[in-house]
Amino acid sequence: MALDIFYLSNSNDTQSISWQKLVDRFPYARFVKRSNSIVDTYKECAEKSYTKHFFVIPESLEVIDGFDFSYMPDEWSQDSVHVWKQQNSSGK
Repeated sequence: MALDIFYLSNSNDTQSISWQKLVDRFPYARFVKRSNSIVDTYKECAEKSYTKHFFVIPESLEVIDGFDFSYMPDEWSQDSVHVWKQQNSSGK
């Protein structure tokens, strides 16, 4: 089962290249306008999520083509936040 994906934006710009690339690859991804509080924005994602866990992609990031969204936390890390390192423009 695929986990929900939320794209966080500071505006209502659904025409951004990063959003278009993401939704082209993952049509079930959803656009969320960031509120004044990032905590409230994450809560909104949690309330809208159909899955127990979900991915959050800020608009400042572009997801690399090979990123694997099939990740599922093991039984011991179900209540942990999982964060991936940002890759820089040199590929490292």
